[in-house]
Amino acid sequence: MRTLRLITYILLGLLLVVDLFPIYFMFVTSLSPARYAFFPKLFEPNPSLTNYYEGLFGYFGGYLGKGAFIDYFRNSLIVALGATAVSLIVSITSGYALARFKFRGNKFLSNTVLASYIIPSTFLVVPLYILLQKYRMIDTYYGVMLAETAFIIPYCIWIFREHFKAIPVEVMESAQLDGASPLKVITSIAIPLSIGTIVALATYAFVQSWNEFLLVLVLTSTKSTVPIGLFFLLGGDQVPWGSLMAMSLLFSIPPVLFYHLFQQYMTRGIMAGAVKA
Repeated sequence: MRTLRLITYILLGLLLVVDLFPIYFMFVTSLSPARYAFFPKLFEPNPSLTNYYEGLFGYFGGYLGKGAFIDYFRNSLIVALGATAVSLIVSITSGYALARFKFRGNKFLSNTVLASYIIPSTFLVVPLYILLQKYRMIDTYYGVMLAETAFIIPYCIWIFREHFKAIPVEVMESAQLDGASPLKVITSIAIPLSIGTIVALATYAFVQSWNEFLLVLVLTSTKSTVPIGLFFLLGGDQVPWGSLMAMSLLFSIPPVLFYHLFQQYMTRGIMAGAVKA
């Protein structure tokens, strides 16, 4: 038994090293002077924070404009937080309606919502562009938020539907007998009983929006987010690897922080969707 446990720990340690080594390599490269960042090394004898300073307050690679990364980071926060808020509002109300209201086509609509989740964004990016252009929402925060929520909401609706179905119906009916409206039932009973699922799906929505690349690339020009800025760094004659790695690490902090703080809720929320419809 001890031998088996030792082998297990060794294998887990090796997997951990393999998994974390790219992050370690990014960190070492971000501390290397620009002229040496191209050459990989395991240790940096003369670490420097120049790449972080230049990325945050300098010209972000030399040609994207002074302080460009901060602008990209701000745009990412606005879009991600906005998309998360819209996704939660729509999916909570829709999931509750599908779970508690009986009407013709309920099951078909629920299955259609789940089926729409598997449609790749590449299939819909052109129709979305045409639609948003018609309503003059190209290169706006609202346009990007709505486009991203179109791919986030289906999964969230399905999870909330299964979660609300698991809440005892007697709890809802008792509130309705006391004269509470459906909206009052949602805000006073359904939401307080669903904090774990809400936090999990908020984290999911934020991470999905935070990492979105294709929709932002197509739908914006002056409201670009960090993934677009990092992509632009690869398009020059000389790639500033030090700044690229430094800004990539800074960009990864918010989703990692979200997931670390709410990991248990994330797991619980994912398992909520495993209930058979």
